[in-house]
Amino acid sequence: MLTRAAVLAATVFAFGQIGSVAVEAGSPAESEISEDDGLWLDRVKLKIGEGKYEAARDILEELNRTPLSGTLARTEQQKLLGQVYLYLEEYGKAIAALTNVIDFPRTDHVTALINRCYAYMKVNLIVDARSDCVAARVDLDRAEFSRFKASGETIAFRKVSLAHVEAQLALRSGQLERALDFIGEAHALLEDAPQLSEWFVWDLDLLESKALAALGDSEAALASVAKTLQAAPERERHAALATRAAILLRQGERDAAVKEYVSAAESATPGKTRAKYYFEACSTLLQTVQREQAVAERSALLENALDPCRLAATNDDENGLYHEAHAAALFEMSRALFETTRFDEGMIRYGEGNDELRKAAALRPRSNVIVQTAEDFKRAVGDVDILEKWLGDPLAAGAE
Repeated sequence: MLTRAAVLAATVFAFGQIGSVAVEAGSPAESEISEDDGLWLDRVKLKIGEGKYEAARDILEELNRTPLSGTLARTEQQKLLGQVYLYLEEYGKAIAALTNVIDFPRTDHVTALINRCYAYMKVNLIVDARSDCVAARVDLDRAEFSRFKASGETIAFRKVSLAHVEAQLALRSGQLERALDFIGEAHALLEDAPQLSEWFVWDLDLLESKALAALGDSEAALASVAKTLQAAPERERHAALATRAAILLRQGERDAAVKEYVSAAESATPGKTRAKYYFEACSTLLQTVQREQAVAERSALLENALDPCRLAATNDDENGLYHEAHAAALFEMSRALFETTRFDEGMIRYGEGNDELRKAAALRPRSNVIVQTAEDFKRAVGDVDILEKWLGDPLAAGAE
């Protein structure tokens, strides 16, 4: 899981604590939060700042079952819960928590609307996402927004945040020029609030590179990625490296793309993000393997693929797709070894592949890929008649 500081992070959903409790003028405000509730909420914010999102979630979920001192305390608890769920990529739960915030009276809904827009986008509920972003923009533009105790910096932050999310939403929807317009809007807002730049500029440059690449301007896209790498925090460099890999792959520079994906994986925190990048490297290499290739060429490609395929599966052990890919690489390598009469090595790879296929089958029992991989291996063995001639039937032996 990505670790982000207690300050506002540079990604869309890390809205931090600026203006996190905005209430109507004249309301009881902070007096509604008891000392005990305040201590619990402060403890949660500390956990978030330390990147201990699971621990923060556990506290907040326990508070769901605990009476709190008032609406304001419950609103703040639900805001924090929605934020933590976004960090943990539990988007359905985030939507539920943020909806609670929006339904509470006498609260500033803007941040919750922007966050829920992002969550809806991540689960491909694009119409709902657009609706929330439009509502947030209306609230920001309305004169009565001044009823809330929000500083100028807080309002500026929300405006940049909204443009940032709308750029991502437009990009997800294929509205590339519109995405660039929103990115330009965010940059213009940052000119009037330079103190916010460190939280946004690098990610806006990254979005720009993705939009430019999708428009076919690879040169400009790569230049934008270079800017991102100069400004991005060390812990976020993996995103820029992965974007550069995707651009290079689109240009047909396979080897360079694989190298960048591996670099991105090595820069990322162990876990799902790292696994995703290793899988991109693995699948890119596997797609280049053809049975018609000379066995030496095929073996070299597979040898390069085995490590990222293995690392994808080990960094996200619950992902059946990654285990399938690793199994396919091992089976293909086994076949190549059999073809060159390296039977002992081939059987080792076959055994490893069979283990991976079992893991994949447990995680993805309805996957056609699993059946196809096993059947493809059987056909490959039948073509050269090696296993039956030299080793009996390891497929049957492996099933015991």
